[in-house]
Amino acid sequence: MMSKVYIVTTGEYSDYGIVNVFSTKELAKNYVRAVYGIGEADIEEYYVDKYPKQIDKNLKHWSIEMLKNGNAGRCWVSDNYEEDDIHYHVSNLFDTEYLYVYCWAKDKQHAIKIANEKRVMIISNNLWGDGLISKSIGGKE
Repeated sequence: MMSKVYIVTTGEYSDYGIVNVFSTKELAKNYVRAVYGIGEADIEEYYVDKYPKQIDKNLKHWSIEMLKNGNAGRCWVSDNYEEDDIHYHVSNLFDTEYLYVYCWAKDKQHAIKIANEKRVMIISNNLWGDGLISKSIGGKE
């Protein structure tokens, strides 16, 4: 089991900052109540030493935007990853439905190939549509 830290933060955007770090949520809550009062600071939870096994395989986490016809839109390395190997959803953006795939891959071409394979599976199972949620097929719920 991974341990967590509880980080007290204040502000937004350019005023955002870390105020203190605690080993328990209770200590963080007590600190916020004593120093800031309710609603004046936030407590964020982070796992300590959260290290994805995929990094040891020289993989990076990619985010891919793909149209139903298979044309890839934006494709970028993302630091916002899931522990699972792949997850996805279909969303409507500016009256266009996109498949968003988040996966671990060795390079951009590999990421696009993974996204395209997921697209084919979704279409063949007649699941394409706004609101398709990750792992409706071919993965963990």
